Amino acid sequence: MAFTTEQLTALETAISTGQLSVRFNGREIRYQSTKEMIWLRDRMRGELGLNTQENSRSRGGRVTFTVGKGL
Repeated sequence: MAFTTEQLTALETAISTGQLSVRFNGREIRYQSTKEMIWLRDRMRGELGLNTQENSRSRGGRVTFTVGKGL
């Protein structure tokens, strides 16, 4: 399915206001959870070529820290 930036904006607005439904072009879509909406938002951003470094961090990743006593 091809997504539009308008659909992405509507979804992001719903997420930011805590709603579980999105109205677009006279249709209402109701989601089961915010987690599902965030997953779809990330998919939409990917398909629209809008992924940023911030988005890739939210998908989980590996961070390695090296610590020492500073001596």
